[in-house]
Amino acid sequence: MNVRNVTLLRCEPESSNVYSSFSHPGLALPIIGTILRDTGRDVRIFVDSIQPASAADLAWGDLIGFSVNSAAVRETYLRTARIRAEDPHPIVLGGPHVTFRPGEALDHCDFVVRGEGERTIVELVEAMEAGTTDFSNIAGLSWHDAAGGKRHNADRPLIDDFNLVPDQSLIVGYRELNRRWTQTFFPTGMLVSTSRGCPFACTFCSITQVYGRGMRFRDHDAVLTDIRQQNALAGHRYVYFADDNFTGHRNQVKALLRRLIDERVDIRFSAQVRADTSGDPELMGLLKAAGCYLVFVGFESINDATLRAFNKGNQTRTSCEEAIRTFHGHGIMVHGMFIAGADEDLPGTALATARWAMEQQLESIQILPLCPLPGTGTLQQLDAEGRLYPSWDPLIGQSVINYGAGNFVLHEPKLLTAVQLQNEILAAHRYFYSRANVWRSALRIVPRGLSQFLFRVLGRAIVLRAAGELQRHAAWLGSAVPSKPMVEEVA
Repeated sequence: MNVRNVTLLRCEPESSNVYSSFSHPGLALPIIGTILRDTGRDVRIFVDSIQPASAADLAWGDLIGFSVNSAAVRETYLRTARIRAEDPHPIVLGGPHVTFRPGEALDHCDFVVRGEGERTIVELVEAMEAGTTDFSNIAGLSWHDAAGGKRHNADRPLIDDFNLVPDQSLIVGYRELNRRWTQTFFPTGMLVSTSRGCPFACTFCSITQVYGRGMRFRDHDAVLTDIRQQNALAGHRYVYFADDNFTGHRNQVKALLRRLIDERVDIRFSAQVRADTSGDPELMGLLKAAGCYLVFVGFESINDATLRAFNKGNQTRTSCEEAIRTFHGHGIMVHGMFIAGADEDLPGTALATARWAMEQQLESIQILPLCPLPGTGTLQQLDAEGRLYPSWDPLIGQSVINYGAGNFVLHEPKLLTAVQLQNEILAAHRYFYSRANVWRSALRIVPRGLSQFLFRVLGRAIVLRAAGELQRHAAWLGSAVPSKPMVEEVA
């Protein structure tokens, strides 16, 4: 078959969470799209939160691909069902969720690209154009054989060279989105990666299962080219370094920050970092000098026993407090990321976390329930102990874990009930983003600037929007029974 036109899509979850007001396209589709474009294909990328694909857009593609994370897996499967029913095209799925559940995904598509897909997708397209029906030689691919059986080829080794600069202009509507007046108050930040992988092994995270225990790095020349290209497209200077751990390798990140400073790259950037970043004075100075204005810090818990269970190294409640003081002392805002519902968490932990966050004057927070993501030790443990809450979804015809947008409690904790946990998380967000706390931040506009106030206004809006669906989920939990049907599937 001829594969000249490729349509790539990213669905968004119907439920709301802290990210719902920001239209991020992710990194996978621009990378895959740019690679396919460079092989001579025409590529269009559609992201639901930016500009959804029309029926005509879908009909245009000879091949349709989706990037799938667990939050939007249900929406993706429903979309593929409609495509198959209305205007069948070959469909390929990739991304973290289907990497760990390729057999499930093959019920909804023709091919699954597992792990890093840059080379796998090119080999797949070339094999399709050659007319082959045997794809057994393509590493990292799951597929249907001629008899309808599900085949899972050997894993593909991690790639060494990922210096490609993705062309974000392939995303339909992205340039226009970044030039809206709202970007003045809530700049999205163009996504740029500097590395893959993580040297740590937090039990609730699947990053090391996909990208390896360790870090691989892009050349700094490629990173700077990426920044300049994306800022020219966006018309603003905001960047979000989308690494799972931007400061995971101190010498690498220091060298990059010095390049940004020496070459006077005029950006304002945010990044996800660990709390222990604050313990390196030289690094803190470089972050500020290079343009860092906000960090997303995975504090995870204010309970030291929980931090030990999560394998967070030497991190403690006290060290988190010291980190916040250091970030604030350098004029860097802090978004605190927390997980509630660990086996060590007592009733009231979520609300205590919100109160602690207010005491530390965090600009914004998210408190999400412990999530049994595919590929994690958390899922394996909860599955083995029969503490998951799956549900039958008649629209896709299978029992699933309804990940929502990360807000839903999906397991039975040990020291409180699932219903308690769901209600406590909602109460904690209502406390932190209460009208009174929003106005308290307004009173600090002169010494602290406008950003904290704006962050809390936005956070309050997100909490109010999500409240109804969380209450409905809590009611469902009250009538549901935890079970043990979700044995993890890895090809």
